[in-house]
Amino acid sequence: MATDYSNNKTPVEIRKHNIELLWFISEKWFRILEFSLILATLYYFKDKTHNIFIVAIYWFSWMIFWSWFTEIGEFLTEKITEGKKLSKNKKLLVWILSMIPVIAIYTVITMAANSIMSAK
Repeated sequence: MATDYSNNKTPVEIRKHNIELLWFISEKWFRILEFSLILATLYYFKDKTHNIFIVAIYWFSWMIFWSWFTEIGEFLTEKITEGKKLSKNKKLLVWILSMIPVIAIYTVITMAANSIMSAK
């Protein structure tokens, strides 16, 4: 990670900031991997039982899953624009550019889950 001395931060403050950033990212990715297993289990029971309650929980879980991805994108946008005075249009552009890799990862995960489930 690049160090930022523009705000006259001490090296300890910069390391602390970088550690907080790494903990945020690792916690989100662990949660995503864990939740992927829960979604696979819900899909299995949804497919076997056709219970409307399990179907509702399954689709609600996908909405929670998506919200974590948008939270990661918003966090990236906040970190990129931190300390910069940008117009609302530029902040929107940064948000869109931050969301592109996040949406790509989400798409890869959902496509992999779909191919695994359709292969059975």
